[in-house]
Amino acid sequence: MKLTLYANLLRLLLDSEEELGISGLTESDRQVLLSVVEISKSSRDSNCVFKLKYESVISSFTDKGIDRISKTQFFRSIKKLESLQLIRKVGGERSSNYVLLE
Repeated sequence: MKLTLYANLLRLLLDSEEELGISGLTESDRQVLLSVVEISKSSRDSNCVFKLKYESVISSFTDKGIDRISKTQFFRSIKKLESLQLIRKVGGERSSNYVLLE
């Protein structure tokens, strides 16, 4: 019974990923996306802009018992999320301000 429930949840997750166009995300990309959504909900300003820094994402990983990722992988994941138009950088090239595009 538990295995069937798990399989049904997995099917729902895979279908949702396909619908959102994010089925190609790596595990690290998914972890960063989860942190991005959580950070955007808790620390955005009135324009829905939030700061996205490696240290804050890694801190959220540690709090949840998720393995750390390298700084290089973090920035790769951010670029991937930008290319999929899930987030958009606000400000200059070196800015850490982003908006979640829902």
